[in-house]
Amino acid sequence: MSSGRCPSRPCILALRMWKVTRVWLADHARLITYTVGPVLVTVWTVLRHWTNGVNFDVVGQVGVADQWAHGLHDGAQLGATNYLLKMPMYTVVNHLGGLSPHLKLLVLALLFNITTFVLLVFLFEKLLRLYGVRPGAPFYLAMLWLASISGRVWWLDYANSRNLETAGGVLVLYLACRFLKLPGWRPAAWLITVGGVVFFADQLQIYSIAAGLVLYAALCVLRRRNREQLTVSTALVGSLAGAIIFDKILHSLATSLLPISFLTAPTIAPTGSLLHTLAGTLKGIAVSTARIFDASFYASGSAPNLARELLNMATLLAVVGVVVYYWRRSRSRSLAAICLCCIITTYGAYAAATRRCSR
Repeated sequence: MSSGRCPSRPCILALRMWKVTRVWLADHARLITYTVGPVLVTVWTVLRHWTNGVNFDVVGQVGVADQWAHGLHDGAQLGATNYLLKMPMYTVVNHLGGLSPHLKLLVLALLFNITTFVLLVFLFEKLLRLYGVRPGAPFYLAMLWLASISGRVWWLDYANSRNLETAGGVLVLYLACRFLKLPGWRPAAWLITVGGVVFFADQLQIYSIAAGLVLYAALCVLRRRNREQLTVSTALVGSLAGAIIFDKILHSLATSLLPISFLTAPTIAPTGSLLHTLAGTLKGIAVSTARIFDASFYASGSAPNLARELLNMATLLAVVGVVVYYWRRSRSRSLAAICLCCIITTYGAYAAATRRCSR
């Protein structure tokens, strides 16, 4: 009977191999993330690019960059996310020999998407270390998970989607957190300079990152109510305001030195009574929330799709619950609070934009 209780030799060997493998994976989690993550992003980019076809926006921007390179300076109109800073790379890749135009567009998308993922991992590592948290295997597993779903998180098809701009927003977040940890004129100067360039490249970062930081600063002042916190929060808000002013200066310089102009969003005056406007706004926010979570409760769909969407929502709520539970026990609660404020303002900007587009 005693021999029956003893594990068999294959089981013992399998257990030992699992322990060795687990230790090796934990020791090499960073290396695996920086190698496997870009491979996953590459697979997603190739699939999205070849299944969705060519986008006329990026073709037009590459054409403008090539015209400028050949001395043709005709006028061009760019959106709020203007991609002007990407045009030098457009020109470089467009002059690569031996590649078809379609393949050059894919190379551009791969360069920007892979660089974005690597920068995000690096910046998140810097953020965690800034608050005394050592990035471990769970962090790198989360980054690999992000790479595995990148085709659903980003518009990976083309180079002119929001890729490097996202990494730029996280860089502004890191510089702001570093300023909060060590206030001074040098961190403030870095925040103003880098923030201005990022906001110039993508106006959405003002509403997601800068607005989130302003919200966090206001909450800190209301909670602590001391002179030191008021000084640091005021300096942070002032630095972000300086970054926005620098963004406006860059816009003026761009339109003065280059034959370009920028699109502006049309203003829509509210119609109807205040109650009607409020009801319409709440409905638009509900629809926006459903779209964020890939749900379509306001559209006709089959029962399996509705069940899938409900399961997605339930899974999301469970994940949020776990995050809140560990956040309450975490040593870096201020970092979690900053990220939460940025998530709130990003959602608010998305909901407001969707509401405006639906009117």
